[in-house]
Amino acid sequence: MRRLARVEPFLASSSSQVMGYCRLKGYKVPKHRKTKQDTVNEEALREIIRHHPEDEVLDSVLEYRAIQKAKGYLADTYMGKDYRYHPIFTFHPNSGRLAAKSPNTMNQPKGRSDYKAKLAEAVRSTIVAPPGWLLLEPDWKAIEALLVGYFAEDPAYMRAARLGVHGILASHILGEPISLALPDADILRRVNALKRAHPHVYSEAKVAIHASNYLEGIFNMARDLRCEVSLAKKYRAIYYKMAPLVQKWQDSICKRAHKDHFLMNPFGYVSPYYFAVWAKNKYTGEWEPGKQASEVASFLPQSTAAAMLRETLLSLSEVEEEEKWYLLTPVHDSLLVCTRKEELAETATILKGLMTKEWKELGGLSVEVEMKVGESWNEREMSSYATR
Repeated sequence: MRRLARVEPFLASSSSQVMGYCRLKGYKVPKHRKTKQDTVNEEALREIIRHHPEDEVLDSVLEYRAIQKAKGYLADTYMGKDYRYHPIFTFHPNSGRLAAKSPNTMNQPKGRSDYKAKLAEAVRSTIVAPPGWLLLEPDWKAIEALLVGYFAEDPAYMRAARLGVHGILASHILGEPISLALPDADILRRVNALKRAHPHVYSEAKVAIHASNYLEGIFNMARDLRCEVSLAKKYRAIYYKMAPLVQKWQDSICKRAHKDHFLMNPFGYVSPYYFAVWAKNKYTGEWEPGKQASEVASFLPQSTAAAMLRETLLSLSEVEEEEKWYLLTPVHDSLLVCTRKEELAETATILKGLMTKEWKELGGLSVEVEMKVGESWNEREMSSYATR
């Protein structure tokens, strides 16, 4: 007598079932960047979808996972008796950046499209100010791009970072480069117009800059862009042509890390030890950036921004007045504070002064701040705020 196999429901939460589905369909399963084992994490599934856009199941798996993650953000498990979250801050990242858990307030969702935008809106809408108070978020403007230009000793790139380097690269990709010989106001106007007219290219330029600045492998860059490798190579070539001193600095910093096996930023933060900055290509026999090259390229900008944030937090503790305003949480490049409505102008002025100061460790470098204000942390409900 023939036995029939029991049919069980497909569980999108089960990595083994998702892996089995991909193999049943004959899809090539990508390797994890670090472990080099087969994986069906978000990055891997997006890579598979890029090659098989007709597959609706994997799109649904990603959406389900995002919803489950959002439910974790919304859970009140970690809420105190005062109806506030009290996260635990750690120093886990190698760059020295702060991290948070229980819950992760340092990495709240920021959806830009499809279901992620709705989930981000739902999660952030739960962070609200008490009656008579407002949420104020001062954010360092393009701080990591600015620091890349600083370490590359490239004043032109630093100016581009302040005015909108993503839009400027997008203009080069479109074949109509915005000239840095123009006045600041004209460049800003053109960058904003391009962002409205070509949002997809602008988003691609943003990904390309981040990946190129931190020496992400070209295959991983293509995966992030969800494009062919040839297009990713084209974008990187355009970027390096636009910013040749950045590429020169990357080569220099990798050689230094290879020689010394460590790096130190201007605030005295020391990196982990480096022993795999270069690797020999098994096909061509040529030396190329190894698995630690990305860590080397990212360490100085990211650890310097982390140091600036910590120094700002220390200064904040000396001027904070809880009856008027208080800190809710730091984020990587910004602070989220709660202020009484009538104290908004004064609070914004204090925070701007702390965050835009000239840093002696960086030769007097000052980073501009953008501020948003609202009754909830939902980006749609927060509006720009400028101090007088």
